[in-house]
Amino acid sequence: MEDQVKNAILNAAMRLFQRFGYKKTTIEEIARAAQIGKGTVYLHFASKEEIFMTLVQNHLQEITEEWIKIVSQKWPPDKKVSAMLRSCISTTQRKKEELSLATLPTHLVQSVIEIAESSREQRLALLSTVLDPLFATGEERSRAESRNKLAEVLLEQANNILFRLDMDKNFCWEKFLDASLELLLPTSEKE
Repeated sequence: MEDQVKNAILNAAMRLFQRFGYKKTTIEEIARAAQIGKGTVYLHFASKEEIFMTLVQNHLQEITEEWIKIVSQKWPPDKKVSAMLRSCISTTQRKKEELSLATLPTHLVQSVIEIAESSREQRLALLSTVLDPLFATGEERSRAESRNKLAEVLLEQANNILFRLDMDKNFCWEKFLDASLELLLPTSEKE
């Protein structure tokens, strides 16, 4: 029952944040939309900020869980990398209105960035794991450095695509991603 109430609050908040933005949404409106009392909202969340940050954490957790599923697939590394980045981009695009930073107070934007950075480390580790077979030769330290640098470049490329999509809704990101992967991934395992 507790989880149902918490989910009702989060779902109501998400809808209201999408419709009215963060600043114009109140706890009272969230409670009304969730069909519960304002006090019940405060039993689960200390503030509107905490509700929003929970939505951000849930979004990032959704991406990480999807990546973990992809890592466990018996696919070649290049297919896993492609699926991981596509998942990140499409999930973020789907949720971007919910998580829009445009209407947030500056201190909250900083909190979102900090949470995203902590999640980034986990995603980099997952990408590095998938890339490991592509770096099968050479000295271990050099391989690890190359693999980790490539993981950072690939994750940054996904971020660049998301930024570009914010600027140009017609940007053909899938073709751009495919071309990027073709250029960036070592070819030994792909053929």
